[in-house]
Amino acid sequence: MPGRVAGYTGPQLSNTPRRLAEPHVAVCVDKSRSYGRGVLRGIADYLEQVGPWSMFVDQYAVAQLDEAWLKRWRGDGILAYISNEAAARRLARSKIPVVDVAGSVRFQGLARVVADDRRIGELVGEHFLERQFRRFAYVGPSGTVGESWPDESRFAGFIRTVGGDCCDRYVYPRNPGSLSGWEQEQQKLAKWLTRLERPLGVMAYSDVQAREVLDACSRVGLSVPEEVAVVGVDNDEELCRLSRIPLSSVASNPQKIGFEAARMISRLMSGDGPPFEASEVIVQPRYVVTRRSSDVTAVDDLVVARALSYIHQHASEPISIDDVARAVGLPRRSLYRRFADSLDRTPHQELQRARFQRVRRLLAETELPIAEVAHLSGFESGAYLCTCFKRIQGSTPGEFRERHQNRGRG
Repeated sequence: MPGRVAGYTGPQLSNTPRRLAEPHVAVCVDKSRSYGRGVLRGIADYLEQVGPWSMFVDQYAVAQLDEAWLKRWRGDGILAYISNEAAARRLARSKIPVVDVAGSVRFQGLARVVADDRRIGELVGEHFLERQFRRFAYVGPSGTVGESWPDESRFAGFIRTVGGDCCDRYVYPRNPGSLSGWEQEQQKLAKWLTRLERPLGVMAYSDVQAREVLDACSRVGLSVPEEVAVVGVDNDEELCRLSRIPLSSVASNPQKIGFEAARMISRLMSGDGPPFEASEVIVQPRYVVTRRSSDVTAVDDLVVARALSYIHQHASEPISIDDVARAVGLPRRSLYRRFADSLDRTPHQELQRARFQRVRRLLAETELPIAEVAHLSGFESGAYLCTCFKRIQGSTPGEFRERHQNRGRG
Protein backbone atom coordinates (compact mmCIF):
# COMPACT_ATOMS: atom_id res chain seq x y z
CA MET A 1 0.00 0.00 0.00
CA PRO A 2 1.58 3.33 -1.00
CA GLY A 3 2.75 5.49 1.84
CA ARG A 4 2.60 2.81 4.58
CA VAL A 5 5.43 2.29 7.06
CA ALA A 6 7.47 -0.92 7.01
CA GLY A 7 5.86 -3.74 8.93
CA TYR A 8 2.47 -2.02 9.10
CA THR A 9 -0.38 -4.54 9.52
CA GLY A 10 -3.37 -2.23 9.92
CA PRO A 11 -5.36 -1.25 13.02
CA GLN A 12 -5.00 -3.84 15.76
CA LEU A 13 -8.03 -5.53 17.28
CA SER A 14 -8.48 -5.47 21.02
CA ASN A 15 -9.95 -8.21 23.20
CA THR A 16 -10.72 -5.67 25.92
CA PRO A 17 -14.41 -4.72 25.99
CA ARG A 18 -14.82 -1.03 25.26
CA ARG A 19 -17.34 1.35 26.78
CA LEU A 20 -20.39 1.67 24.59
CA ALA A 21 -20.67 5.35 25.48
CA GLU A 22 -17.38 6.13 23.74
CA PRO A 23 -17.59 5.68 19.95
CA HIS A 24 -14.81 3.71 18.31
CA VAL A 25 -13.76 5.53 15.11
CA ALA A 26 -11.06 4.92 12.51
CA VAL A 27 -9.70 8.07 10.83
CA CYS A 28 -7.87 7.37 7.58
CA VAL A 29 -6.29 10.45 6.01
CA ASP A 30 -2.86 11.30 4.65
CA LYS A 31 -1.21 13.45 7.32
CA SER A 32 1.77 14.16 5.04
CA ARG A 33 -0.40 16.64 3.11
CA SER A 34 -1.77 19.93 4.39
CA TYR A 35 -5.29 18.86 3.41
CA GLY A 36 -5.13 15.80 5.67
CA ARG A 37 -3.66 17.81 8.53
CA GLY A 38 -6.47 20.34 8.14
CA VAL A 39 -9.09 17.58 8.28
CA LEU A 40 -7.54 16.25 11.49
CA ARG A 41 -7.63 19.73 13.03
CA GLY A 42 -11.32 19.97 12.20
CA ILE A 43 -12.03 16.59 13.82
CA ALA A 44 -10.14 17.76 16.90
CA ASP A 45 -12.25 20.95 16.98
CA TYR A 46 -15.40 18.84 17.01
CA LEU A 47 -14.19 16.48 19.73
CA GLU A 48 -13.27 19.43 21.95
CA GLN A 49 -16.97 20.29 21.94
CA VAL A 50 -18.57 16.85 22.33
CA GLY A 51 -15.99 14.76 24.17
CA PRO A 52 -13.42 12.11 23.14
CA TRP A 53 -13.75 9.08 20.91
CA SER A 54 -11.75 5.90 21.05
CA MET A 55 -9.85 6.62 17.87
CA PHE A 56 -7.48 4.85 15.55
CA VAL A 57 -5.71 7.43 13.37
CA ASP A 58 -4.09 5.91 10.28
CA GLN A 59 -2.03 8.93 9.25
CA TYR A 60 -0.62 7.28 6.10
CA ALA A 61 -3.79 5.68 4.71
CA VAL A 62 -6.12 6.77 1.94
CA ALA A 63 -8.94 4.35 2.82
CA GLN A 64 -7.28 1.15 1.60
CA LEU A 65 -8.58 -0.89 4.56
CA ASP A 66 -8.91 -4.46 3.36
CA GLU A 67 -12.18 -6.37 3.41
CA ALA A 68 -10.98 -8.97 5.94
CA TRP A 69 -10.18 -6.26 8.47
CA LEU A 70 -13.51 -4.54 7.87
CA LYS A 71 -15.35 -7.79 8.65
CA ARG A 72 -13.47 -8.33 11.92
CA TRP A 73 -13.35 -4.76 13.18
CA ARG A 74 -15.65 -3.94 16.11
CA GLY A 75 -15.76 -0.23 15.42
CA ASP A 76 -18.61 2.21 15.03
CA GLY A 77 -17.53 4.47 12.17
CA ILE A 78 -14.85 5.44 9.66
CA LEU A 79 -13.75 8.85 8.42
CA ALA A 80 -11.72 8.28 5.27
CA TYR A 81 -10.05 9.87 2.29
CA ILE A 82 -11.53 7.56 -0.37
CA SER A 83 -9.45 7.74 -3.52
CA ASN A 84 -10.97 5.12 -5.82
CA GLU A 85 -14.20 3.26 -6.57
CA ALA A 86 -12.90 -0.14 -5.39
CA ALA A 87 -12.25 1.25 -1.90
CA ALA A 88 -15.65 2.98 -1.91
CA ARG A 89 -17.41 -0.27 -2.85
CA ARG A 90 -15.52 -2.20 -0.15
CA LEU A 91 -16.41 0.33 2.52
CA ALA A 92 -20.06 0.49 1.45
CA ARG A 93 -20.35 -3.31 1.70
CA SER A 94 -18.98 -3.27 5.25
CA LYS A 95 -22.23 -1.71 6.59
CA ILE A 96 -20.11 0.41 8.93
CA PRO A 97 -21.05 4.11 8.86
CA VAL A 98 -18.48 5.85 6.63
CA VAL A 99 -17.94 9.49 5.71
CA ASP A 100 -15.69 10.34 2.78
CA VAL A 101 -13.61 13.53 3.01
CA ALA A 102 -11.99 13.36 -0.44
CA GLY A 103 -14.78 13.83 -2.95
CA SER A 104 -12.95 11.86 -5.65
CA VAL A 105 -15.68 9.22 -5.92
CA ARG A 106 -19.44 9.52 -5.64
CA PHE A 107 -20.77 6.13 -4.47
CA GLN A 108 -24.30 5.21 -3.39
CA GLY A 109 -24.42 4.35 0.30
CA LEU A 110 -21.48 6.51 1.37
CA ALA A 111 -21.85 9.93 2.95
CA ARG A 112 -19.49 12.71 1.88
CA VAL A 113 -18.24 16.01 3.24
CA VAL A 114 -16.29 17.66 0.46
CA ALA A 115 -15.09 20.96 -0.92
CA ASP A 116 -17.17 22.80 -3.51
CA ASP A 117 -14.80 22.05 -6.39
CA ARG A 118 -16.79 24.00 -8.94
CA ARG A 119 -16.58 27.08 -6.72
CA ILE A 120 -12.82 26.53 -6.37
CA GLY A 121 -12.50 26.79 -10.15
CA GLU A 122 -14.69 29.89 -10.19
CA LEU A 123 -12.54 31.59 -7.53
CA VAL A 124 -9.40 31.10 -9.62
CA GLY A 125 -11.17 32.36 -12.74
CA GLU A 126 -12.35 35.47 -10.88
CA HIS A 127 -8.83 35.98 -9.53
CA PHE A 128 -7.39 36.07 -13.06
CA LEU A 129 -10.18 38.23 -14.47
CA GLU A 130 -9.60 40.80 -11.71
CA ARG A 131 -6.03 40.97 -12.95
CA GLN A 132 -7.20 41.58 -16.53
CA PHE A 133 -6.04 38.28 -18.02
CA ARG A 134 -7.65 37.36 -21.33
CA ARG A 135 -5.84 34.07 -22.04
CA PHE A 136 -6.12 31.06 -19.75
CA ALA A 137 -4.97 27.46 -19.34
CA TYR A 138 -5.67 24.58 -16.97
CA VAL A 139 -3.32 21.79 -15.86
CA GLY A 140 -4.88 18.74 -14.22
CA PRO A 141 -4.22 15.02 -13.71
CA SER A 142 -5.32 12.22 -16.00
CA GLY A 143 -7.45 9.35 -14.80
CA THR A 144 -10.53 11.44 -14.09
CA VAL A 145 -13.74 9.69 -13.10
CA GLY A 146 -16.43 11.67 -14.86
CA GLU A 147 -17.97 14.68 -13.17
CA SER A 148 -17.44 13.21 -9.69
CA TRP A 149 -13.65 13.60 -9.93
CA PRO A 150 -12.64 16.97 -8.44
CA ASP A 151 -10.51 17.83 -11.47
CA GLU A 152 -13.55 17.83 -13.74
CA SER A 153 -15.60 20.05 -11.44
CA ARG A 154 -12.72 22.45 -10.85
CA PHE A 155 -12.11 22.68 -14.58
CA ALA A 156 -15.82 23.22 -15.24
CA GLY A 157 -16.01 26.06 -12.72
CA PHE A 158 -12.88 27.64 -14.16
CA ILE A 159 -13.94 27.63 -17.80
CA ARG A 160 -17.47 28.75 -16.94
CA THR A 161 -15.93 31.83 -15.33
CA VAL A 162 -13.24 32.70 -17.88
CA GLY A 163 -14.99 31.36 -21.00
CA GLY A 164 -14.24 28.01 -22.61
CA ASP A 165 -13.13 29.47 -25.94
CA CYS A 166 -10.07 31.13 -24.39
CA CYS A 167 -8.87 28.24 -22.19
CA ASP A 168 -6.43 25.50 -23.20
CA ARG A 169 -6.08 22.32 -21.15
CA TYR A 170 -3.13 20.09 -20.39
CA VAL A 171 -3.71 16.62 -18.91
CA TYR A 172 -0.88 15.69 -16.60
CA PRO A 173 -0.30 12.02 -15.60
CA ARG A 174 -1.32 11.37 -12.00
CA ASN A 175 1.79 9.22 -11.57
CA PRO A 176 4.64 9.67 -14.10
CA GLY A 177 6.04 6.36 -12.80
CA SER A 178 9.74 7.23 -12.53
CA LEU A 179 12.19 10.10 -12.43
CA SER A 180 12.83 9.73 -16.17
CA GLY A 181 9.07 9.71 -16.79
CA TRP A 182 8.71 12.89 -14.74
CA GLU A 183 11.52 14.56 -16.71
CA GLN A 184 9.88 13.67 -20.02
CA GLU A 185 6.54 14.99 -18.81
CA GLN A 186 8.10 18.25 -17.66
CA GLN A 187 9.65 18.74 -21.09
CA LYS A 188 6.27 18.16 -22.75
CA LEU A 189 4.58 20.55 -20.34
CA ALA A 190 7.21 23.22 -21.00
CA LYS A 191 6.81 22.90 -24.79
CA TRP A 192 3.03 23.16 -24.45
CA LEU A 193 3.37 26.36 -22.43
CA THR A 194 5.64 27.96 -25.04
CA ARG A 195 3.00 27.42 -27.74
CA LEU A 196 0.33 29.40 -25.85
CA GLU A 197 -0.24 33.12 -26.24
CA ARG A 198 0.86 35.24 -23.31
CA PRO A 199 0.33 36.81 -20.80
CA LEU A 200 -1.38 33.64 -19.59
CA GLY A 201 -3.25 32.72 -16.40
CA VAL A 202 -2.82 29.02 -15.48
CA MET A 203 -4.96 27.18 -12.94
CA ALA A 204 -3.55 23.89 -11.65
CA TYR A 205 -5.63 21.13 -10.07
CA SER A 206 -3.48 21.18 -6.93
CA ASP A 207 -0.38 22.79 -5.49
CA VAL A 208 1.64 19.79 -6.65
CA GLN A 209 0.68 20.36 -10.29
CA ALA A 210 1.16 24.12 -9.87
CA ARG A 211 4.76 23.57 -8.81
CA GLU A 212 5.29 21.47 -11.93
CA VAL A 213 4.07 24.43 -13.99
CA LEU A 214 6.54 26.73 -12.21
CA ASP A 215 9.35 24.27 -12.93
CA ALA A 216 8.33 24.00 -16.59
CA CYS A 217 8.30 27.80 -16.95
CA SER A 218 11.80 28.00 -15.49
CA ARG A 219 13.10 25.41 -17.96
CA VAL A 220 12.13 27.51 -20.99
CA GLY A 221 12.68 30.97 -19.56
CA LEU A 222 9.04 32.03 -19.16
CA SER A 223 8.72 34.82 -16.61
CA VAL A 224 6.36 34.19 -13.67
CA PRO A 225 4.02 35.99 -13.13
CA GLU A 226 4.59 38.56 -15.92
CA GLU A 227 4.23 36.03 -18.78
CA VAL A 228 2.63 33.08 -16.97
CA ALA A 229 0.68 33.53 -13.73
CA VAL A 230 -0.03 30.35 -11.75
CA VAL A 231 -2.58 29.42 -9.05
CA GLY A 232 -2.85 26.04 -7.30
CA VAL A 233 -5.37 24.53 -4.87
CA ASP A 234 -5.18 23.53 -1.15
CA ASN A 235 -2.80 26.27 0.04
CA ASP A 236 -0.17 23.82 1.29
CA GLU A 237 1.98 26.35 3.17
CA GLU A 238 5.23 24.42 2.82
CA LEU A 239 4.81 23.76 -0.89
CA CYS A 240 3.59 27.28 -1.64
CA ARG A 241 6.10 29.29 0.34
CA LEU A 242 9.13 27.14 -0.49
CA SER A 243 8.54 27.36 -4.24
CA ARG A 244 11.14 29.18 -6.33
CA ILE A 245 8.41 31.78 -6.77
CA PRO A 246 5.91 31.71 -3.85
CA LEU A 247 2.73 30.07 -5.12
CA SER A 248 -0.78 31.52 -5.01
CA SER A 249 -3.37 28.93 -4.01
CA VAL A 250 -7.01 28.43 -3.06
CA ALA A 251 -7.57 27.88 0.66
CA SER A 252 -10.09 25.04 0.43
CA ASN A 253 -11.01 24.96 4.16
CA PRO A 254 -10.17 21.32 5.09
CA GLN A 255 -10.55 22.18 8.78
CA LYS A 256 -14.23 22.92 8.18
CA ILE A 257 -14.50 19.68 6.19
CA GLY A 258 -13.03 17.72 9.11
CA PHE A 259 -15.41 19.34 11.58
CA GLU A 260 -18.51 18.67 9.47
CA ALA A 261 -17.37 15.11 8.70
CA ALA A 262 -16.98 14.40 12.42
CA ARG A 263 -20.42 15.81 13.08
CA MET A 264 -21.91 13.69 10.29
CA ILE A 265 -20.27 10.43 11.40
CA SER A 266 -21.45 11.13 14.96
CA ARG A 267 -25.02 11.48 13.67
CA LEU A 268 -24.76 8.29 11.61
CA MET A 269 -23.29 6.28 14.50
CA SER A 270 -26.06 7.42 16.83
CA GLY A 271 -28.73 6.30 14.37
CA ASP A 272 -30.07 9.82 13.96
CA GLY A 273 -31.52 9.31 10.49
CA PRO A 274 -31.06 6.44 8.00
CA PRO A 275 -27.47 5.40 8.80
CA PHE A 276 -26.53 4.08 5.37
CA GLU A 277 -28.39 6.50 3.14
CA ALA A 278 -25.84 8.65 1.33
CA SER A 279 -25.84 12.27 2.35
CA GLU A 280 -23.58 15.13 1.36
CA VAL A 281 -22.27 18.37 2.80
CA ILE A 282 -20.55 20.82 0.46
CA VAL A 283 -18.04 23.12 2.14
CA GLN A 284 -17.26 26.43 0.51
CA PRO A 285 -13.59 27.31 -0.12
CA ARG A 286 -12.30 30.39 1.66
CA TYR A 287 -10.42 32.53 -0.87
CA VAL A 288 -7.35 32.70 -3.11
CA VAL A 289 -4.24 33.31 -1.04
CA THR A 290 -2.32 35.62 -3.33
CA ARG A 291 1.45 35.18 -3.48
CA ARG A 292 4.03 36.19 -6.07
CA SER A 293 3.07 33.60 -8.72
CA SER A 294 -0.12 35.51 -9.64
CA ASP A 295 0.40 38.90 -8.02
CA VAL A 296 0.36 40.84 -11.28
CA THR A 297 -1.93 42.63 -13.70
CA ALA A 298 -1.85 41.21 -17.23
CA VAL A 299 -0.70 43.77 -19.81
CA ASP A 300 0.75 43.48 -23.29
CA ASP A 301 3.15 46.41 -22.73
CA LEU A 302 6.30 44.75 -21.36
CA VAL A 303 7.58 48.00 -19.82
CA VAL A 304 4.34 48.40 -17.86
CA ALA A 305 4.58 44.71 -16.91
CA ARG A 306 8.08 45.31 -15.51
CA ALA A 307 6.83 48.36 -13.62
CA LEU A 308 4.01 46.29 -12.11
CA SER A 309 6.48 43.59 -11.13
CA TYR A 310 8.73 46.16 -9.44
CA ILE A 311 5.80 47.72 -7.58
CA HIS A 312 4.59 44.39 -6.21
CA GLN A 313 8.08 43.22 -5.25
CA HIS A 314 8.87 46.46 -3.37
CA ALA A 315 5.45 47.62 -2.17
CA SER A 316 6.41 46.89 1.44
CA GLU A 317 9.31 49.35 1.16
CA PRO A 318 9.06 53.18 1.26
CA ILE A 319 9.39 53.49 -2.53
CA SER A 320 8.06 56.34 -4.67
CA ILE A 321 6.83 56.47 -8.25
CA ASP A 322 10.17 58.05 -9.20
CA ASP A 323 11.84 54.83 -7.98
CA VAL A 324 9.52 52.81 -10.22
CA ALA A 325 10.25 55.02 -13.23
CA ARG A 326 14.01 54.69 -12.71
CA ALA A 327 13.71 50.91 -12.38
CA VAL A 328 12.15 50.61 -15.85
CA GLY A 329 14.18 53.37 -17.50
CA LEU A 330 11.37 55.82 -18.23
CA PRO A 331 10.65 59.43 -17.28
CA ARG A 332 7.86 59.72 -14.73
CA ARG A 333 5.50 61.36 -17.22
CA SER A 334 6.08 58.63 -19.81
CA LEU A 335 5.37 55.97 -17.19
CA TYR A 336 2.03 57.59 -16.36
CA ARG A 337 1.15 57.80 -20.05
CA ARG A 338 1.93 54.13 -20.70
CA PHE A 339 -0.09 53.11 -17.62
CA ALA A 340 -3.01 55.15 -18.99
CA ASP A 341 -2.73 53.31 -22.33
CA SER A 342 -2.61 49.84 -20.70
CA LEU A 343 -4.59 50.08 -17.45
CA ASP A 344 -7.45 51.91 -15.82
CA ARG A 345 -5.28 53.17 -12.94
CA THR A 346 -2.12 55.21 -12.37
CA PRO A 347 1.22 53.96 -11.02
CA HIS A 348 0.39 55.58 -7.68
CA GLN A 349 -2.98 53.81 -7.51
CA GLU A 350 -1.28 50.50 -8.32
CA LEU A 351 1.25 51.05 -5.53
CA GLN A 352 -1.54 51.75 -3.05
CA ARG A 353 -3.47 48.72 -4.30
CA ALA A 354 -0.43 46.46 -3.77
CA ARG A 355 0.11 47.81 -0.27
CA PHE A 356 -3.51 47.29 0.72
CA GLN A 357 -3.44 43.73 -0.61
CA ARG A 358 -0.55 43.05 1.76
CA VAL A 359 -2.34 44.78 4.64
CA ARG A 360 -5.47 42.68 4.14
CA ARG A 361 -3.45 39.47 3.97
CA LEU A 362 -1.50 40.27 7.15
CA LEU A 363 -4.68 41.20 9.01
CA ALA A 364 -6.47 38.02 7.93
CA GLU A 365 -3.58 35.61 8.48
CA THR A 366 -1.57 36.96 11.42
CA GLU A 367 -1.96 38.53 14.87
CA LEU A 368 0.71 41.17 14.23
CA PRO A 369 0.10 44.57 15.86
CA ILE A 370 -1.30 47.26 13.54
CA ALA A 371 1.93 49.26 13.77
CA GLU A 372 3.93 46.28 12.52
CA VAL A 373 1.39 45.57 9.76
CA ALA A 374 1.86 49.19 8.67
CA HIS A 375 5.66 48.86 8.68
CA LEU A 376 5.58 45.62 6.68
CA SER A 377 3.20 47.14 4.12
CA GLY A 378 5.04 50.35 3.32
CA PHE A 379 2.97 52.76 5.48
CA GLU A 380 4.76 55.35 7.59
CA SER A 381 2.76 54.63 10.76
CA GLY A 382 -0.09 52.59 12.21
CA ALA A 383 -2.19 55.74 12.61
CA TYR A 384 -1.78 56.66 8.94
CA LEU A 385 -2.66 53.10 7.91
CA CYS A 386 -5.84 53.21 10.03
CA THR A 387 -6.91 56.49 8.43
CA CYS A 388 -6.32 55.22 4.87
CA PHE A 389 -7.85 51.81 5.58
CA LYS A 390 -11.05 53.30 7.02
CA ARG A 391 -11.43 55.58 4.00
CA ILE A 392 -10.86 52.85 1.38
CA GLN A 393 -12.14 49.70 3.10
CA GLY A 394 -15.02 51.22 5.08
CA SER A 395 -13.93 49.59 8.35
CA THR A 396 -11.03 49.75 10.79
CA PRO A 397 -8.15 47.26 10.49
CA GLY A 398 -9.30 45.65 13.73
CA GLU A 399 -12.86 45.15 12.46
CA PHE A 400 -11.55 43.68 9.21
CA ARG A 401 -9.27 41.28 11.11
CA GLU A 402 -12.04 40.07 13.41
CA ARG A 403 -14.47 39.50 10.54
CA HIS A 404 -12.06 37.58 8.32
CA GLN A 405 -10.36 35.49 10.99
CA ASN A 406 -13.75 34.41 12.35
CA ARG A 407 -14.80 33.47 8.78
CA GLY A 408 -11.70 31.28 8.44
CA ARG A 409 -12.55 29.42 11.65
CA GLY A 410 -16.12 28.84 10.45
